[in-house]
Amino acid sequence: MNEAVVNLVKERGFEINDSLSEYIEIWKSWYQGEVEGFHNYKVYNGKDFSELTRASLQLGKTMTEQIANLLFNEKCSIVVANESSQEFLEKVFDHNNMYIKLNESQEKKSAFGTMCYIPYFAIDTIKMNYVSAENLIPLSWENGVINELAVYSRVWSEGEEYIFVQLFTVQENSREYQIENLLLKDDDIVPLSDVAGFSDVEETVHTGSESKPFVIDRLNIANNIDPENPLGIAIFANAIDSMRFVDIVWDSYLNEFVLGKKRVMVSSEATDMRDGQPVFDPNDLVYYQLPEGLNLDGHPFIHEINMTLRSADHQQALQQALNTFSSQCGLGENFFRYQSGSLATATQVMSENNTMFRTLKKHEIVLEAALVDLVRLILEIGQRHNLHPGLDLEAKITVTFDDSIIENKDVELARRMQEVAAGLIRPELYLAYRYGVTEEQAKEMMPGMGTLVPDDEIDEKE
Repeated sequence: MNEAVVNLVKERGFEINDSLSEYIEIWKSWYQGEVEGFHNYKVYNGKDFSELTRASLQLGKTMTEQIANLLFNEKCSIVVANESSQEFLEKVFDHNNMYIKLNESQEKKSAFGTMCYIPYFAIDTIKMNYVSAENLIPLSWENGVINELAVYSRVWSEGEEYIFVQLFTVQENSREYQIENLLLKDDDIVPLSDVAGFSDVEETVHTGSESKPFVIDRLNIANNIDPENPLGIAIFANAIDSMRFVDIVWDSYLNEFVLGKKRVMVSSEATDMRDGQPVFDPNDLVYYQLPEGLNLDGHPFIHEINMTLRSADHQQALQQALNTFSSQCGLGENFFRYQSGSLATATQVMSENNTMFRTLKKHEIVLEAALVDLVRLILEIGQRHNLHPGLDLEAKITVTFDDSIIENKDVELARRMQEVAAGLIRPELYLAYRYGVTEEQAKEMMPGMGTLVPDDEIDEKE
């Protein structure tokens, strides 16, 4: 946490729980793929310390990318059961490139444990801020639900660095939210009007609403580091040792080929010129010429060093390490497979992994609630500023996730077709599933069913 922001928050009378700050920095280093003291380390060779860099499979990045792609991708849909509201939502999503940004946010959420979405009104439109846990300070919470919040970020204006802080707090009398915007230079508050680019930013915004002006999104994993802290934990928070294991094995595997390189040790006397030409090609790296005088029993010699590579042992150890890591992340042992010299990921093994299915469904519960809250907040801001006519804040919001890589569609279609043939389900139900349409639309797709007789007329005829 930024010390200046922490001091500011404490001056406002809020208590700070910074128990996760150190862990967030650790998760960040694994996400970036360079952990000080582990990937950069020293080894004593008996004479000097050698500075080395350990090779990495970058699992902190790879795992979070995979989770993000599984949780929210271009096949996910958010539908509001009100035409005007849906039209406005699509406009906001397109303007802010939100499908891409939400996918990125799922990746950061998996890496840092928590993401915050902040839609705000700006010049006749709605814009979005996405803030990860490293820049969030919960101010008040109840049963793990954050009610008041401080977010901050580094900004630059005319070559000067500032800290931009937003405090989302509840007014005691009205219970409505207000947003306080502040700029810090070192430990001092700087008037917004004095800084280029911030002169139009209001110091205090009264939302006039009891709805939170931010949405918290976190993984559906219990915080076992500090259960009292409302922030979430990274997908790999309890798998750090497994990530170390993977990179140790991977580094050793690569070194096996470096250290096991074939060499031919040649004494200096054996490299004499013959007929004006060198006996050995000086550019051939397989040969290593020994200093003059090093020979075998007074005779020139050529000695081959051909190390045996332990490839099978390394591959087995690497797979065991990957299995342990993916299992600790809640995705089963087959999330990663090292085979044929490459790392196969979830898309190849999804349909056979029930553990992964259950874990993703668990995470979707929290994500769905966060997306619904975000959509309602966008609609509320749009209605408050008259950005679009006919917005309905009570309309049903449906979030549909992409399960195509979880379910085996071909197998499911074949099974449903068999059920139709056996008379167990109606044909229109099969068509509705196959083409993603409503039951009525499926009926119209059926041969000879272009004109349907209403059910009440059928009842009257009977």
